Amino acid sequence: MSIAEVADMQNKLISVIVPIYKTEQFLRRCIDSILNQTYSNLECILVDDGSPDGCPEICDEYACLDSRIKVIHKENGGLSSARNAGLDIAKGEYIGFVDSDDYIHPQMYEILQECLDITDSGMSCCEEFKCEVNQNIEEQQYDLHEVMKNCDIYSAEDIILSYPSMYSKLFVIVVTKLYRRSIFRNLRFDEGKIYEDNMIYFPAVYNAKQCVVIHQPLYYYVMSEGSITRSGFSAKNLCDIDVQIKFMNFFMQHGYIEKMRLCEKSYLDKVLYYSYLSMKKENDFIKKEMEGYQKELFVRKKHLLSNPQIDVSLKLSLLMFDIAPRLSKLFYIWYDRYRRRN
Repeated sequence: MSIAEVADMQNKLISVIVPIYKTEQFLRRCIDSILNQTYSNLECILVDDGSPDGCPEICDEYACLDSRIKVIHKENGGLSSARNAGLDIAKGEYIGFVDSDDYIHPQMYEILQECLDITDSGMSCCEEFKCEVNQNIEEQQYDLHEVMKNCDIYSAEDIILSYPSMYSKLFVIVVTKLYRRSIFRNLRFDEGKIYEDNMIYFPAVYNAKQCVVIHQPLYYYVMSEGSITRSGFSAKNLCDIDVQIKFMNFFMQHGYIEKMRLCEKSYLDKVLYYSYLSMKKENDFIKKEMEGYQKELFVRKKHLLSNPQIDVSLKLSLLMFDIAPRLSKLFYIWYDRYRRRN
């Protein structure tokens, strides 16, 4: 690659979108880590999602200090809504996301951008480093040529056909990635849901056509107490069912029939599992939500029973669910024990 080509690559704008809500304690560290990137041609879009603490003032303060900062103040709408608001005004040829309680390695976007362009991929992905709130990290200086020697390149077809084996946090979460802008031309996050990253996973991979994976931990994920992954079962967890529905629809739309059947098994498993859990909950909202999922399940019942990928014990659980819930649960337990042993 010539010097002129390298210079042209480094002149392309990266839009980094930061959704912000009640992270006053971490926000300055997050913004500083973006502004101090070795790749300087970026815009940092701070989306104040109606944060009730000092975050709005911090955003405005940084906007006065650095022209690369753009601030959106909006009513609280959740993580997906904030990310979508950032996407709507992003000007960059590349799109990145950082959560406001996390921060990033100084070379993260330099490495992701160059690897993306050198391999002609639509998406580049690094690994994350899980750290405690006040943990000091000794940051390594990376040589791009050494990084490239150990990177892996996957086609979208490779990733899709490997489901569920390659379906992992490395590929799913959006904050460890850099995307070409074209991926989000007709793609937005589903608002009002959690597991936002899962919801766009396959469409983003499909649009990217190819993904390059860098095996360096360039994203620092801060394990704060408010993390969704540390909370117990609640109505929010039911969005896991929505993810399976989204996957089934994607596989059907693009003709991956065997993958759709495999996903149907996971869908049935999750609806039944959460149904049994909700029976123990004194929560009318959860029970009402589950009733909606159960109605959809019975619409699909005939199709699910004909699916050769679904175990007999899981089909018996479905057949008995309306008639004898206790017996249905017993069949499910048999299925679950067999699955765990194998």
